Amino acid sequence: MTESETEADIARVSRQLRFGDRDKLLFMIREIVQGRAYTSEGVSLTSGSVVLDVGANFGVAAVFFALVCEAGAVFSFEPAPETFDILRRNVESISACRVRNVGLAAQPGVAELAYYADQPEISSFFADPDRDRAILVQAIVNSGLSIEEASARVDPTLRLAAVSCEMTTVSDFIDEERLETIDLLKIDVERAELEVLAGIRNEHWKLIRQVVVEAHELAHLQAVKQLLGARGFATTTVQDPLLTGTPIEIVYALRPPG
Repeated sequence: MTESETEADIARVSRQLRFGDRDKLLFMIREIVQGRAYTSEGVSLTSGSVVLDVGANFGVAAVFFALVCEAGAVFSFEPAPETFDILRRNVESISACRVRNVGLAAQPGVAELAYYADQPEISSFFADPDRDRAILVQAIVNSGLSIEEASARVDPTLRLAAVSCEMTTVSDFIDEERLETIDLLKIDVERAELEVLAGIRNEHWKLIRQVVVEAHELAHLQAVKQLLGARGFATTTVQDPLLTGTPIEIVYALRPPG
């Protein structure tokens, strides 16, 4: 892909994203559109593809999948009500995008989300404020700022609020929508990735062609690779340069041809 083509993609996605913190949106656009975070290492989408966007946040990935990759259906899941409202407004004019204000887990029910008011993109069902702040600071340092400047940008208290969220499972959603194929299952859920994968029943794994998982701990990374390998996927692991010095890595999983 040429530089001009990439710039055109960035412009197209940026025009659609009218809601949310602009600095955070620009960071996500760099990661998802320019860096192709979810469509690298052999992962590809074609016109009409079906995508499950788990941990949709403000909707940057959903817009990218729909407008740039021309996916036919992008189902986005975001449990935090305030973030969901931004997601909904960003994608409501795109016919391929469908949004759900729920989280995905191993079992349906209700769970308590630790919502970071100033950093909603790192809200988690498994929050650790000290660890989360350290990762944020390291990412800002990697972007070129000093440790002092990075530390000043991140609220030292990372204000938290407990939010009760409805939860469902991948398999229950597949049944509800009567999906016959999932071309990409994208998971970025801040340490809840194993919970999401645990919500896929045996009979539904064969419907899933590609998986991209952001693993937030070394133990999670190893467990994700083992689980996907046992399900017949070939996996590759990559770390974004902006996350050097953190435990976060992306697992790309594809079914071998044949």
